[in-house]
Amino acid sequence: MVLTLFTARSQIGKAPVILRLAAFFGKLPKNRKNTGSNLILKNRRETMRKNKKILRVVVLFSGGASSLKYLLEHDPNCGKKYKIVGAFTDTHDAPGTSLVKQADIELECLDIRDYFRARNTRLNNPEVRKAYFADVSRKIQRFQADLLILCGFMRIVVDPLLNEYRNRILNVHPADLTLVDKNGKRKYIGYDAVFKAISAGEKFTRSTIHFVTEDVDGGPIVTISDPLPIDPDVDPKIHQEKMKWACDGPAYAKALALIAGGNSYLTGRN
Repeated sequence: MVLTLFTARSQIGKAPVILRLAAFFGKLPKNRKNTGSNLILKNRRETMRKNKKILRVVVLFSGGASSLKYLLEHDPNCGKKYKIVGAFTDTHDAPGTSLVKQADIELECLDIRDYFRARNTRLNNPEVRKAYFADVSRKIQRFQADLLILCGFMRIVVDPLLNEYRNRILNVHPADLTLVDKNGKRKYIGYDAVFKAISAGEKFTRSTIHFVTEDVDGGPIVTISDPLPIDPDVDPKIHQEKMKWACDGPAYAKALALIAGGNSYLTGRN
């Protein structure tokens, strides 16, 4: 593993993005950049040491919550440096619900489709989306989370939840977000990132853990996984399933170790 300190310039604004500590499982190739919003990663090791406080983490998921399963089963820091104190799902029959219950983790649920259906509107209604995430925030408030982690949470987080947990939400993205195009923009963002990478002829994929901002898949990078080679003629869906265990989980484990140790934390905008 290589710990890399560097400053990158935002592709969204003119102010530089100062990354106090970003961790990678491999060296950062010359054609990759850590771009993001105008946020500062600040070292808070001394604060954590003085408080001696275990990091309280809440997991948000829509499906099987495979990263949570990895953390519970394979991360020695789980329960020591950080604790999963609660979970939330936007899907009442999400497969990950059974995992959460078996692990004796308290669960909150607010089915998003039922929520919008009850209001006779579509999922892209911005005002109802804000109301939904306001209710989500109220539901998870009792967990007193220090950090939210999205484990296959298939919704774009918006205010007021985004603002209330600003700089305290992590997401895992199934692509190497340090790869940029000729204009300096991240190449594989949004949905179908694995399909796009395979179609572009990439030889392997990585998963990226990044802070969540208003810019989808545009927040500062915390960790990047080891590469997973792409088999010839592989179905992108099958490859992405492999990534969940080989890339997503290990990357989240490293990100949580860094944050719980006070090495990587966002404090605000420039």
